[in-house]
Amino acid sequence: SLRDTVGIGNATLIVVTGRHRIGKSTLIREFGKSFQEYHEFSALAPESGIGPKQQKLEFARQLASEFELPKFKSNDWAELFLLLSKQVFA
Repeated sequence: SLRDTVGIGNATLIVVTGRHRIGKSTLIREFGKSFQEYHEFSALAPESGIGPKQQKLEFARQLASEFELPKFKSNDWAELFLLLSKQVFA
């Protein structure tokens, strides 16, 4: 459960999945209010015309926006999560 992540003492990545429009984003935003530092990223659903490449490009766009980084592109999840880690622990 989300409450189990409180008190872990380090950065935690939480992924919430579920049907469209059932309140996932609201749940995460409300939960995030209890933390000193909170970052939210929303994935693109794998629909027609949206594949892994577009999902990675969108995540890179959100990452750059969230941390005020220069725009960049990446097609490598490992690279994207490494950059996220560096920003969180900066």
